[in-house]
Amino acid sequence: ASGVKMIEEGKGNGAHAERIRDETWAIRASSKLLLAEKWNERIDPKDWWISEKLDGVRAFWSGRAFYSRSGNQFPAPDWFKEKMPNVELDGELWCGRRMFRTGLGIVRNPGSGKLWEYISFLVFDCPEFRDKVNSWSGPPFEQRMKRLEEITKDSSACIAVGMVKCEGRAHLENELQKVMSMGGEGLMLRQPGSKYAHGRSDTLLKVKKFQDEEAEVMRYQDGKGKYAGLVGALALRTPDGREFLCGSGLTDKDRKEPPPIGSVVTFRFTELMNNGYPRFPVFVARRTDIDWAKYCSEYSKPKKHNPILKRQKSILYGIKTPKIFSDKRSLSLIDEKQSKEKIEEAIKDTLPEGRAAFPPPKIEDLTEAKVKQMKLKQLKDSLKSLDLP
Repeated sequence: ASGVKMIEEGKGNGAHAERIRDETWAIRASSKLLLAEKWNERIDPKDWWISEKLDGVRAFWSGRAFYSRSGNQFPAPDWFKEKMPNVELDGELWCGRRMFRTGLGIVRNPGSGKLWEYISFLVFDCPEFRDKVNSWSGPPFEQRMKRLEEITKDSSACIAVGMVKCEGRAHLENELQKVMSMGGEGLMLRQPGSKYAHGRSDTLLKVKKFQDEEAEVMRYQDGKGKYAGLVGALALRTPDGREFLCGSGLTDKDRKEPPPIGSVVTFRFTELMNNGYPRFPVFVARRTDIDWAKYCSEYSKPKKHNPILKRQKSILYGIKTPKIFSDKRSLSLIDEKQSKEKIEEAIKDTLPEGRAAFPPPKIEDLTEAKVKQMKLKQLKDSLKSLDLP
């Protein structure tokens, strides 16, 4: 497909990312990936499959290249692609919890080169889209997972995401608390026996303490005090017309160089207030991978929450501690009571052989401010060790 748009094309060394021109089917397939609905408490999660919700960059691997949901190629270096299996995979390019913006910066830039060493492709399905983009639904989910384990077992670049069977609502809540305490974003629920669906489906549900949504930047509000002369907040508008200000979450760099007016951003919030507006909105990141017109056409307006006072209420007395399932090749939840050493060892086991769980950053990859921050922390740690009165 001549004319495939390379993300951030022209920046860095283009030799790192060979442009694929003959995969029209893959561009179409990338827009038909399975998307999650939000879980609500009316749905009984028992016997559904639980996995960690990843804060990575969604990608479709065609067997030759990675594509965003918009059909753009991610400029992965050749040495990374050579480690990938020659089959279609659905997953996320991920570099750690709470690292979405860092990971997005790496995978969009053709000049990232060796920084891709920090990236893993975490796979949660294996849709066989080739020549069947519009019709393929595949075998039941469990059969696809068995095939996925075989596909990824010898790969050093991709890993099958670990899953456990939900024992009920209490189990789900306990696992959610665990993953949140570890800095995770939430959980995903996959319906047992489900086929692969194109687009948004209630066979895949996301479970989070915080909710997130996308909105369009309409204008800027000037900053005051220490932010005088900078952007104080973004005026955002959702597809259904709700407008509000969002200043929390903006870094100093964001305030100097805010997302352009008309661009799409993700914001996070705790809950919707009675009037339907988000409570405590927090800026997360600009989203260049979302087609706003398409997003608006598929958008479902959230229902307003009208609480009802009740005399009779239920209270959670106790939760049976669930078993912790672990797998060397998957990202499973780790018991928070384990020692720090065991946790670090378990995390290492989840990554491909030869890869460190959290490789120390190279000095040349750090900003001057970050280097100063690290040196200051080392100095404070040294002073603590003196045990001065």
